[in-house]
Amino acid sequence: MNNKDTLNELVNTVKAWAKSQGQRLTVDDIAGRMHITRTYLSGLLGGSKEVTKKHVLDFRSHFKQELLLAAGIESNDKISRERALLLALVHDYTERMALLEGVSEETVKSRIKAKSRLILDDFDSWF
Repeated sequence: MNNKDTLNELVNTVKAWAKSQGQRLTVDDIAGRMHITRTYLSGLLGGSKEVTKKHVLDFRSHFKQELLLAAGIESNDKISRERALLLALVHDYTERMALLEGVSEETVKSRIKAKSRLILDDFDSWF
């Protein structure tokens, strides 16, 4: 996934999470938090400006709290290195499988969740 797609995905994730919380997050709000102009952000998201890794990292740092909450991790949850590594591997796996199979990342994530539930149900039945 290139930087432009990554930035767009991150913005959509944060906006969807805000909407699920009954909040409205606009491009102006996002640009303000990132300390850039609305026009510049629109150019990044629309493709008229080149998106660099720095833009992606800046977005992640300014919206760290929202991204954690969107991923289902409480903000006060001290994420261990092992858990962070596992989440990163799952994210990379879903990206690659989605590309290979020609399906959305959400489809791959849904399959992973379903398999996890089956495995956990089977594990619990042992006791």
